[in-house]
Amino acid sequence: MLPPLAMPPPWPGGGTPYPSPSPLPNPARSKKGIPPWVWILVGLGALSVLAVGGLVVLGLNQALTHDLLKADFEKTAEPFHIGTQAGVEYGLVDGAYSIRQTESGSHVSVSFGEFRRPAYVVDLRSDVVAVAGQPLPTSVGLGCYNRKDPPDGYVLLAAPDGSKAAIGRRAAGGRDVTVLATYTAPTGTAQPVTLLELRCAIDSPLGSGMHMTGSINGNVVVTASDSIGIGEFTGAALVMVADQLGAETRFDNVTATVPGE
Repeated sequence: MLPPLAMPPPWPGGGTPYPSPSPLPNPARSKKGIPPWVWILVGLGALSVLAVGGLVVLGLNQALTHDLLKADFEKTAEPFHIGTQAGVEYGLVDGAYSIRQTESGSHVSVSFGEFRRPAYVVDLRSDVVAVAGQPLPTSVGLGCYNRKDPPDGYVLLAAPDGSKAAIGRRAAGGRDVTVLATYTAPTGTAQPVTLLELRCAIDSPLGSGMHMTGSINGNVVVTASDSIGIGEFTGAALVMVADQLGAETRFDNVTATVPGE
């Protein structure tokens, strides 16, 4: 039979060998208030985030605007100008935009309209609602330009009867158009020009090369390329080439859009 277990001796001085744990601190008593300056910093941070977000949204809205230009000339000529300059009158007539020669001699008349933002690729379109004069203007045209001073860009020119067309470059500081490509309609197929369309595309943001496609009445008739780029497009141009006092061309529903956006 086993002997009974011996009890441990009493702790000297009484009590137990293991002291009782200290009570946990009361959270209600230990919690401290948040300093006011912390709330001020939080508020300022939130305002900064909202401001930056607003600027980003504004920038994206501008960057994604694909309608670069739209003019129906019902009430205003904007973004094209009105007035008389160098023997040519620019204005609104019967809800269309008119370019009319007011003196004799050869004139290349150009009216510029600014885009809402620059673009590297742009589709231009314009109705040609009237062509008048004795003789008629030599050409009517639609162009894409970099509106620096002086402007530099490309233009689709077409004979009013649709028999011929060309794409050319009007370099900065130059009055004449350098022809890059031409088109002659097959015998018996030409139709009076009622619609001009031009696509201008820069090969890279560095402006290292250009490609243009010109259409008359919905049909592609001429394409051209140019190894010399112009950086970006900032505006459209309405063009009339004429030799006689009284020659006039009226344009309507001019648009410029970025394809694919």
